[in-house]
Amino acid sequence: MKVSTTVIITVEGLSTSALSCYGSSWNETPHFDAFAAAGCVWDNVIATSTDPLQVLASWIENGTESWVAEARRQGGLELFTDDARLVHLQCLSAFNRVELVEEKVFRTRHRPRDHVDQTRVGRLVATALDRIEHNDRPRVLWIHSSSLVKCWDAPRYLALVDEVDEEDNEPSEDVELIQMPSDDREMPHSPPSVFDSLEPPDFSLSTDCHPDLAMSWMRTYGCQVRLIDLLVGLVRGFEKLVDADMMIAGTSGFALGENGWIGANGPTTRSSMLRLPLLSSRPRSLRVPQLTSSNDVHELLGKMIGTSSPLVSCEQWAVRQSELEPRIETANGHGVRLITTPKWFFVEEPTHDRFLYLKPDDAGDVNDISRLRDDVVQILCDQSHEPDSVSDAALK
Repeated sequence: MKVSTTVIITVEGLSTSALSCYGSSWNETPHFDAFAAAGCVWDNVIATSTDPLQVLASWIENGTESWVAEARRQGGLELFTDDARLVHLQCLSAFNRVELVEEKVFRTRHRPRDHVDQTRVGRLVATALDRIEHNDRPRVLWIHSSSLVKCWDAPRYLALVDEVDEEDNEPSEDVELIQMPSDDREMPHSPPSVFDSLEPPDFSLSTDCHPDLAMSWMRTYGCQVRLIDLLVGLVRGFEKLVDADMMIAGTSGFALGENGWIGANGPTTRSSMLRLPLLSSRPRSLRVPQLTSSNDVHELLGKMIGTSSPLVSCEQWAVRQSELEPRIETANGHGVRLITTPKWFFVEEPTHDRFLYLKPDDAGDVNDISRLRDDVVQILCDQSHEPDSVSDAALK
């Protein structure tokens, strides 16, 4: 009996803050939500590298002797991607087939597409699903997109824009208006609700920018995420994949105004770039709260390919983590130390400036408390420190 196909979808630049199943209050992703409700959600996966290609490669290379070999034995692995950088990765030699779905040129390529099937990621998913129509479909079908950091061509009708009655903006005759002192400064122009630009932004929010600028870019990013959400629903509803195992993950995050930056390549790396969404069809109706390293994803893939058991056991789900363990260090190549533990996120710049944020409460790294908890800073700075040797009581 032929084993069914397992579908893996990975997306570069997928922020948890834009997914309603992760608590987003400004964007709606109903297909992600439905998948999360029926499957498993990892709440706190941290990337071990700021390079999304390194994160992706670790999921493949670390599993070469386990899940990759098993998948090849059961029918093979095939990768469909819209990112030309991937075809040069040495680890992709593990795949039986790698297909680059290149962007189709339109006369109006400087404008968003009118239809979902014209978009870069839409064509990618359509090509991958066409492969499933064949009888010799692979054991693992992997779809990887970099559209969130390369091309925002989603139809703008997918954007969520509040409909405000113009009459609501008129002052009531019963309200006495307060005369404010005159200000000779020229006010910045009000941005559109959604931008038409295909090029993702990458800039610092200045102190004199319009207060709605960040929200406009968030809506535009949310529009592209809703396109991916729609395609996730299409894959889940595809007739030949109805009962298939499935995993969806981000290989990097995206800053949406956190720490004053909009984009995927900010000068300062913070939690918005390191926290990765991860959802799976197994086990059902479960959220995993524990801090998890992105390096552990290959083990989950091994369980998906090699067994029919849940990816998380009751014992694993019930584990209570300490303040300092596990300790996840993120490589960035710029001399910045980035350390995440279940309760802390620590940053040490090459200038020796240090920052400490309380987790999970301070999701956006807003309140630096390094001066208040110098004891924690010293412990995390000590490279020779063994987390197991320090009790939680010493930090309370």
